[in-house]
Amino acid sequence: LHRGFGAILLHSKTNEIFIHKRSRTKKVFPSMLDMFIGGVSLHKEPVLTTLVRELDEEVGINLTALPKSAISDQSGNTRDFPQDSSVVAYIGTQTIQTKMNHAVVDCFIVRLSEEQASQIQFKDGEIESGEWMSLGRLLELVEGDGEKLFVPDGMQVQYVCVYMLYISPCMYLCISVCLLLR
Repeated sequence: LHRGFGAILLHSKTNEIFIHKRSRTKKVFPSMLDMFIGGVSLHKEPVLTTLVRELDEEVGINLTALPKSAISDQSGNTRDFPQDSSVVAYIGTQTIQTKMNHAVVDCFIVRLSEEQASQIQFKDGEIESGEWMSLGRLLELVEGDGEKLFVPDGMQVQYVCVYMLYISPCMYLCISVCLLLR
């Protein structure tokens, strides 16, 4: 059992979610889709440190310049920020167990400013491609061939996040407005 994080990237202007295709050279789940940027914490590494490190490594997003008040951990504390600013919000912890993995995952939504969202780059080769996708389109994919298209580990966490949004459409607004803008 190890600990890590999963972060949903949310575009601050369009409220679209970043979906990426894993590199075909990945040892585990090559060429599959994922809605989470994720990573495993190093020994005794705080999860927020893992999040900042992995977002920089995988998609070139530098969160170190954000004020500390723009990042919420398990305490859930965030401050008031303009709509087009980057904010990190903790949304819960999920234990996942698949044939390939058993982990405790701290889940976050990272709302990216329009400027940061436009600067995504695949620095370490773990991601082959990516696109911003509406919640509706994401739900179509997950409900359709989700089990074949998406990383199984991520699907367990996705069910918690995406189906909460599906069951209660206002939850989407709650996450993108209430959680991230308070």
